[in-house]
Amino acid sequence: MHGDDRVPSHRAVLDAITDRDPEAAYAAMRALVDKSGADLGRLR
Repeated sequence: MHGDDRVPSHRAVLDAITDRDPEAAYAAMRALVDKSGADLGRLR
């Protein structure tokens, strides 16, 4: 589903949090949640 993107997607969230960049953290988390939703949609 996520393919090989799982780690980079999570890493983007962690990097943004580590950088204390709330906008980037929100965007990275939103993208991760959207990808997860799309993956779930394909399973149904």
